[in-house]
Amino acid sequence: MIHARKPSAEENAELQQMRRQAVGRVSQRTHMVLLSIQRKSVPVIAILFQTSRVTVRFWIKGYNIQGPDGLYDKPRSGRPRKVSESVKQTLLDCLEEDPLQEGSVATFWTVAMLVLVLIDKLGLCLSPSTVRGFLHKLGLSWGRSRLVMPTKIDPEKAQNQWQIALTSLVYEPCPRIVR
Repeated sequence: MIHARKPSAEENAELQQMRRQAVGRVSQRTHMVLLSIQRKSVPVIAILFQTSRVTVRFWIKGYNIQGPDGLYDKPRSGRPRKVSESVKQTLLDCLEEDPLQEGSVATFWTVAMLVLVLIDKLGLCLSPSTVRGFLHKLGLSWGRSRLVMPTKIDPEKAQNQWQIALTSLVYEPCPRIVR
C-alpha cells in the first residue's frame, strides 16, 4: 500500500499554505497528500475526492519524489499547429501566382479564396483567422479593395466616367406596388 512520506517542517508549512491558498486542483492534490500522510488509504481518498485510485497514486508519487513541487501541473506543449510546412508552401505558391490561374474570376487574393484553395489542394480546412495570422507573420497586410479611377489622358473621358460612377451610387428605392 502506498502512502505519502512524512514531510519536513518546511514542506509541512508549504503544504499547509498550498492547502489554503493554492488554486483548484493543486489545493485538492495537497488535501490528498495530507490525508495520505495521516495514513488514509488510497481507495478512501479516491472516494472522498470522487476520482480514480490511479490519480491519487499519481499525485502521492509526485509528492514523494519532488515534494510539494510535484503537485503542480507540468508545462504542456498544447495543441499541434495546423499550419505545417506543406500549408505554408501552398499558401506562398498561391500568393506568387495570379488568382486567375487557379480558376478564379478575381484578380487579387482574398483570405476566403486562400481558405478554399487549401481545402481543394490539401483537403485541410483552416479558419480565416488562422490564414490571416499566417499572412500577418509573413509581413503581409490585407484590406478592402478601393475603387479608383485610372488616370486618363483625355480629361473629358475621365469626367464622363466619373459622372457614370457617381450616378450609379445614387440609391433609388424600388417602386411600391399598390394593390
